[in-house]
Amino acid sequence: MIRKANLNDVDGIMDIVNQIVVEMKESNNTQWDENYPKAENFKQDIEEGSLYVDEFEGDLIGFVCINDVQPDEYKEMNWISDEDALVIHRMGINPKYRRQGKAKNLIRYAENLAMDNGIRSIAFPSISTGAYGFPVELAANIALHTVNRFLQDNLNSFDLVEWVLFDTHTESVYEAAEKSYMEDDSDDFDF
Repeated sequence: MIRKANLNDVDGIMDIVNQIVVEMKESNNTQWDENYPKAENFKQDIEEGSLYVDEFEGDLIGFVCINDVQPDEYKEMNWISDEDALVIHRMGINPKYRRQGKAKNLIRYAENLAMDNGIRSIAFPSISTGAYGFPVELAANIALHTVNRFLQDNLNSFDLVEWVLFDTHTESVYEAAEKSYMEDDSDDFDF
């Protein structure tokens, strides 16, 4: 069940973050480390009402920060929306729940949150490809299929869905995945 996070969730979130940091070090990825994100970041997200957790029978599956903050880095990518927009930020999945569609559930939750609040623009980073070293090709396919299925089920719900991609390699992979998706009308991708 996905719900707003509370202060009692912070220790569990930090357990997940610490596992992610170890994995990232093993992959020479420095996006997250001992200095970021910290418990204080998540406490601030909770205070602002922008942190959500997914849990099952008291076990923390994952977390995501969803708000309207558009970081300065987005200016470099020529994406800053003048309209209200929801942006997905820090997201983590407990390692024992990965590859089970849990990230997809959090993405879908963000889409519904935007729609329920009349927000017609949403920004998605290439989730997990930095923080977890998840293969960008697979992430692009999952993200494109998840978002496109949602848009097909909710026609005219969004004016802008933007992929916030931080490097040219990731951009080219998403462009290729989008082209492939547009050419394949079966939409039978299984994840």
